[in-house]
Parts: sequence; C-alpha cells; structure tokens
Amino acid sequence: MSKPYTVICVHPDNGQIVCHHVKANDGTHAFAVVAANVDGDIDMVVALEGHQTEGEELTFAGESLVDSQTVLEQQDVFGDPAVTTPEDEQPPVEIVVRLDSSYIPEDGDAFDAVQSALEHFEIPATLVQRDADAKTRIVIGLEGGIIQGVTGNVPIDYLVYDYDIEGCSDDDVVTRPALDDGDVEVYAAGIYEAVVNAAKIVEIFEALASENREQ
Repeated sequence: MSKPYTVICVHPDNGQIVCHHVKANDGTHAFAVVAANVDGDIDMVVALEGHQTEGEELTFAGESLVDSQTVLEQQDVFGDPAVTTPEDEQPPVEIVVRLDSSYIPEDGDAFDAVQSALEHFEIPATLVQRDADAKTRIVIGLEGGIIQGVTGNVPIDYLVYDYDIEGCSDDDVVTRPALDDGDVEVYAAGIYEAVVNAAKIVEIFEALASENREQ
C-alpha cells in the first residue's frame, strides 16, 4: 500500500532546495516517483515518511545549500551554538486558574491564596484569572468628610477627586480630566492602593443583605 513521502532535492543548476510530496511504496520507491515526475535532472537527498512542510516540520538553512562556516559567522540568524536551553530551563508554562467567586478563605484574598500555593509548588509563570461574573466590592471609610481608607475584595488602585479646593495653594491644585466632559480642577491627590480583605468584605455585604431582609 502506498504512503505519503517527502523527498528533499537540490537543483544541480542553481542549488535551490525543494521538497516534493509524493505517494510511494517505500522511501526508495519515492525517489523513483520523483524522478519520473520532474522536468530535467535533479539531485535527490533524502526521503522522509509523511508530508513534511517547510516552516513547520522542516527548516532549511537557506534556499540553497549553506556551509557550516556561514552558519557560524551569522549567529544573528542561526544563534550561538554554545547557548542552549536545558530541559529544566524551558520557557515557563502559563497557567490560567479560574476561581468561583463564592470561594473566600477565612483570612485574606482567595486569589492571593491560590497564587501563594502555586509559588509554593514552584509552578512557573502563573496567571490567576478571576471569575468574570464576580463583582468588585469596596468599602470606603469616611470621617470628618475625609476618606480614611478603602478596603476591597480584590486589589484596587483608587484616586480621590476632591473638588473642595478653596483656600488651597496653587501647588496643591491640578487640572485633570473630568468624570463627564472637559477638565476639572481638583486637589492634587495621588493614587492609593486599597487594602485587600475579601473575607471582611463578604462579612460586611452579608450583614447589609441581612439588614435588608429584616426590613
């Protein structure tokens, strides 16, 4: 029964390397099939079982034969032969972890817990993807009209727009994009990170839901 073969050949006139896809009884027979179906003379090098494709299974050094000295001189193309990647230093595998938003540990953030576990077992290049349906929830602490802090169930960077700039020096006032259109002058506050405490956020929101049910 015939099988697919790839026969790598070299044109004797211009040195161009080509591969012919044929069906033959075996590798030796593949050479005969190519010889009978090409125009003119051609030098045949090797027959490989299966249809191999350049740029996928096959990598040619060039369109024609390339000598070893050229390869060694063009390390920008072929790479440094002295530099190889050991099996234990292969590029890290990216892992996507999806967690149900209802899972919250007693202390801390569920996603941080998974990240720590992955690091503990030395699983490289991890990516923790949060449940797309999970809502981000925050609690803002306010006292005396001043925000004292923000706590959330996920890491959050927050920025306060304080429009009460009367009496502020020019150095304490900046112009930033308004939340609707145009620009607005606000107090020159920076970006802050919210405290992450998912368990506490769940406790607070569940207490609020309980209050609403009792009303």
